[in-house]
Amino acid sequence: MRLLFFVLGFGLDSLLASLIVGSLLRSWRERFGFALAFGAFDSAAALAGPLWPRHMPQPPAFAAYLMCVVVLAVGARYNRALCYLLPLLLGVDNLFGGAPASALSLGADSALLSLLGLSLAAFGRSIFLPSRAEA
Repeated sequence: MRLLFFVLGFGLDSLLASLIVGSLLRSWRERFGFALAFGAFDSAAALAGPLWPRHMPQPPAFAAYLMCVVVLAVGARYNRALCYLLPLLLGVDNLFGGAPASALSLGADSALLSLLGLSLAAFGRSIFLPSRAEA
């Protein structure tokens, strides 16, 4: 059960960021690439994590990290190039987390949760913002 908590906990940021910027990505090819980027960066950070000291950032530093993520996600809605920095930035938590799960399972979970968020955002966009051809 603890392993499931860590795997879901470390991939939840990918889901939330994908929900925020998911409506920006138009093609499924772009969405799959974005989800794979989340998985790759989370896996790489989990592999590099043992090389870093095993302490969590202090609460003010962690709050600053979360604010950077939110500002970047919101800014990505206005500048698409910024959304491609999200997978890199959101992989930082895996450096310090010390999750007992394997890097492959963390990466796969992160990619799947990101794809879920992107799919939900695309579905919401198709319902609430119909294409011009339908209007």
